[in-house]
Amino acid sequence: MQNRTTVIRFDLRLFSRIVGITLVCCSVFFSAYSALGQNVARDRFAIDVINLKSKKQIRGIVLNPAGNDDLRIVVSREWLQKNDRALCKTLDEQASQELRVSRTELRDRIANWKATGKNAGLDFHMQSELERAEKMVQELDNPPAAVQAPQFHIVTVKRPLVASYFLSNQANHNIAMWGWSSGIPLIETSSPAEITRELKKQNIDPSQPAPEISDHLAPGRDTDDQWDIRMAIVSQGLGESISFQGSGDLMIRVGAETADANVNAIMGQLMQSQVDALLKELSGQSKKSSTKDGIPAWAKAAITQADKIPATHFRATQVDLDPLGERATVESIFMVKLASGQWKLVWRASADESPAEQKEDAIKRIANDPQIIAIKEQFSDNAGAAQSLDRAIRFGAATDSALNTVNDEYMQFVSKFLKHLDYPRF
Repeated sequence: MQNRTTVIRFDLRLFSRIVGITLVCCSVFFSAYSALGQNVARDRFAIDVINLKSKKQIRGIVLNPAGNDDLRIVVSREWLQKNDRALCKTLDEQASQELRVSRTELRDRIANWKATGKNAGLDFHMQSELERAEKMVQELDNPPAAVQAPQFHIVTVKRPLVASYFLSNQANHNIAMWGWSSGIPLIETSSPAEITRELKKQNIDPSQPAPEISDHLAPGRDTDDQWDIRMAIVSQGLGESISFQGSGDLMIRVGAETADANVNAIMGQLMQSQVDALLKELSGQSKKSSTKDGIPAWAKAAITQADKIPATHFRATQVDLDPLGERATVESIFMVKLASGQWKLVWRASADESPAEQKEDAIKRIANDPQIIAIKEQFSDNAGAAQSLDRAIRFGAATDSALNTVNDEYMQFVSKFLKHLDYPRF
């Protein structure tokens, strides 16, 4: 006899089967460097080249090519010292002055957070980081320590001061970061192919995720909003995880305790939601849209639920099946509610797969699911239904594959924030 309160642990892999089965039940009604704009030299250099109207040049990796804010460029201190000694000296002095302020502020923020008792699940991590921050502050005085120059600086440039530019791409940036971390010289003037040859001599594959370079940046300070975002990411990763999953306009909280929950009723709601989405698409009413802040329109349902909890952060994942275009798309977001009450989109990723291109082992894994087997038995004498079921299984495999891609990207994003509370830099 089960308790009246059932804990629903709704997995998107089960959901991918449900939405796939929906196709049978329905008979199947069947990029980012842009804003800087002009000149793109993707293979000439592994890094970005910014030519200023003052005739000076900055070589590094532009962090924010889009938008109208001042350009922020990660630049190797070694290159900067050779090419602009005055700027390098200024940034070194700023780094030295900022070190004490940033370490003290980090210590005080952690202590204040612990005093609120917000999330008991983070006690061990926060205590460990508090001890680390206190030690870093003490190291500045006992004895007075010479500040070691950082390997990289962030150079800020006002956009009107830019005369021209050459932007590389993420793959080439990856190669450059591997080159810097491996001690290869002249990264700023080398092509991706030249750096790759040197990396292969060290048995390094530059197509792998690049080493994190934020540990080698000059010390920095989070704004209040950035600190809230950082703590939300850490809370989601190590403490209170709040997640929603669904399709169309329906979002269901993962792991939520629902009194007198009826799994079959929830499955029915999800199936109906997918049916409605398919009908809207077929009738031309479905239009994928985002707000001016880049928040997908479908996130509204998750935001509404998060406000009711109330929660200050969440991850939401949506499945969208396109039977006409033969695509299965999974989109996922991470959002944080700022002190102002505004919800901010912090991370977003999507992946789509073709059901026709799925591997046989993935298809067999879904076909052997007990729910699918039960449906097969019900329609064993119906050739048309059997064909639709095969198509639905392939959609399920495509959804699983897209979900794996998105989850991998999410873990790469979150894991960077879980080691220390002052890295990576925003």
